[in-house]
Formats: sequence, C-alpha cells, structure tokens
Amino acid sequence: MSGGRGNSVYVELAPLAAHRALLDHLFILVDDGTLTAPGRHRFATPFSEIRYLRRPDDDPPWQASWSRPVAAARPRQRALAGMVVGFRAHAQPSPGALPELGPIGIEGSLDAVVHALDALAADLCPRLGGAPAMAAVSQRTLRRRFDASVGLGPKAWQALHRFRGALLDLARSPASLADTAQARGYADQSHMSADFQRRAGTSPGRFAARSRAEAGGDVGRFFQDPALRQRVHTLVST
Repeated sequence: MSGGRGNSVYVELAPLAAHRALLDHLFILVDDGTLTAPGRHRFATPFSEIRYLRRPDDDPPWQASWSRPVAAARPRQRALAGMVVGFRAHAQPSPGALPELGPIGIEGSLDAVVHALDALAADLCPRLGGAPAMAAVSQRTLRRRFDASVGLGPKAWQALHRFRGALLDLARSPASLADTAQARGYADQSHMSADFQRRAGTSPGRFAARSRAEAGGDVGRFFQDPALRQRVHTLVST
C-alpha cells in the first residue's frame, strides 16, 4: 500500500451478483498489529470463513484455511503483522482442498486484491454446500441438515444474524442503542447489551464509539475503481 495512508485497514465488500447466494461478503485485512492487538476480540459470526493468510516473507505466499461459524467472542492472544483476505459464506466448504490464491500485486490500491478474490469465488462457490432442504422433514432432521450445511442449528443461526445486523447498524448509524435493539428484534436494550458482551467482548456503546472513531472515511484512498468503491460496506483504518 502506498505512502500517506494508515498502516492498517480492514474492509468488507459485497460479492459479485453471481456469488451472492453463497457468499455474504469478501474481506481484506492489512495490519501492522494495530487492529488485531492482543486484548481486542474476534467477534462471533454466523458465517463460515474461508481465509488466505500472508505474512512478510511467507513461502508459500498464501496459507489457506477455513472455520465454522463462531458463537462467542474470542480474545486475541497475539497481533497479526501481515495480510488476510477471503470470504464469509452462508455454507461450509465441501471436503477437499480449498482453491489456491495465486500471486497478487498488493502495492498501491487494493483493486487487484478484489479482482483476484472475485476470480477465486467462481472456483470456490461450487465447493460450498447448498441450503438444507426445508420441507417434509422432522425438526430433528432439519437441525441435523442445517448444522451439516451451515455449521450451526437454526436458532443459533438466527441469533447470530440478529447480532450481526445490530453490529452493522451500530457501526454505520447514529440511531440510539434502544432503537437499534428494537429494530433488530431484541426484547430490550439490556438484552442486546448482554448479547454484545458475549459475542463481541464489549458493550454496544463502546463498540459504536470505537467503530465511528476508526471509520475509514474516503474509500478512494484504498480503491481506484469507482465500481469497487460502490461495493464497500465496511471500512476501518488507522
């Protein structure tokens, strides 16, 4: 990344239309250890995560891995100095190796990274499981199929999506905590606060304040292509 910018950036982008049925978003993290400092938390998520990690001087350059949805926050034990890119998906990958991510020119803007991820998504999506069949099955069978496909049961999936929606609202909107809790289906603000403490490791108010302080502002600092700028829905930087 070129000079004059912060040393760390995290960004989420909408996938291409052809991939939206299976992918919720693409993500890019370039960090010098600030955004992933020990004591900060990895948030709960309803998505399976397919990620490619690159640290300075890594050989091979990208290490691929994936993880199931996560129900509770996890405190970070050590900072990351490097780059992580990938996808958060509605379904788990089928058994077998993940597609490889080839060399990417990462100097300057992040446009090339997104183009490489878009191309990789065409190879990845056929390896993701489809949605579980919903009709004419018992609740027990439905839960089993849901877990096999998505990685957690229907009720847990619904609760994590409620949390994810509140998380995004608080990061982007000036609405009050009470209004956010009501809009996202919590019984009241105190229930949302308890859910945040479990799933984000912090309170909704502290999360909202930090998110707005770290908001990246002008996406043009990171993306040259106007079409890519339109796909950005979350960006924080230091």
